[in-house]
Amino acid sequence: DLGLRSQGHRAVGTWAWQPWAKLRNRFSPHIGFNRADMSIGQRGDNGLSIGTVLNTWVWGVRDTLAWEPRADLSIDVGADYRGGQGTFSLDAPVQNAFEVGGFPRIESRPFDEQGKLQIDNTLQAHNAAVFATVSWTPFLGLSVIPGLRGENFRHIALPITLPDGTTTDENTREKTAVEPRLTFRWQIGNASVVKGAWGMYHQQVVGYLSSQSGGNPNLDLERAEHRIAGLEHRLTRTLNIDLQFYDIERDQLVQSSSKLIKNDDGSQTSERFNNGGRGRTIGMEVLLKHEITRDF
Repeated sequence: DLGLRSQGHRAVGTWAWQPWAKLRNRFSPHIGFNRADMSIGQRGDNGLSIGTVLNTWVWGVRDTLAWEPRADLSIDVGADYRGGQGTFSLDAPVQNAFEVGGFPRIESRPFDEQGKLQIDNTLQAHNAAVFATVSWTPFLGLSVIPGLRGENFRHIALPITLPDGTTTDENTREKTAVEPRLTFRWQIGNASVVKGAWGMYHQQVVGYLSSQSGGNPNLDLERAEHRIAGLEHRLTRTLNIDLQFYDIERDQLVQSSSKLIKNDDGSQTSERFNNGGRGRTIGMEVLLKHEITRDF
């Protein structure tokens, strides 16, 4: 049997005001809750089963200040903060020889008497960023929008008590990323728009992969470079087509590792995971849009 269940709730507020004629401010807080659980196995007490549960509270705020000094130029600067706390639980039958414990240690193994692996982790994330974008129209029909974002990722694994009675230490990981981006749109005549975008993006590794019990708390940020080119064209008065080609190159992806790391006391610990993975996605999207009319 396979069971998948998820639910999410979020509340968002927005406050916009204009202190001066060419200056606008937009303030948006949010809060939400997400739950996802999965179960795999046979029914009954004697069946083989694996279960995971992830409960996450998220909250944050974003503030953007927009200044338009000229008709062909606007500048946006701002800051945002995103926080969250998640509880991850794993219950799975595995061989007792599998070594798991607070990183970097090998003695503790979070198994019960029946040989089941049981892990409960509480993780916190606090991400703060500043950003700036410039929208420039050098001539009629062309818009160029360069941007820059700097973000600090802070991830905290709270202490947990293992079945052998020992307690792991609190582990804090902090990473910083700078992400340049560029977008353009070029209106050609009355029927066509050529567009494109390029940008760097980072993602923090969270959950079981970066936990002290069973993961690697020293993992780096995963990284992706996005390249997009597209064309919008009006086929008829009510029918439009949107073509988009994309190329996404990823590196520093998390992958399994059998490498052994030597500890200060001379013992060895399995690395379990590292950032040696790479990937690439190339594709195309076609969207056909029909304007809303009285008959359609």
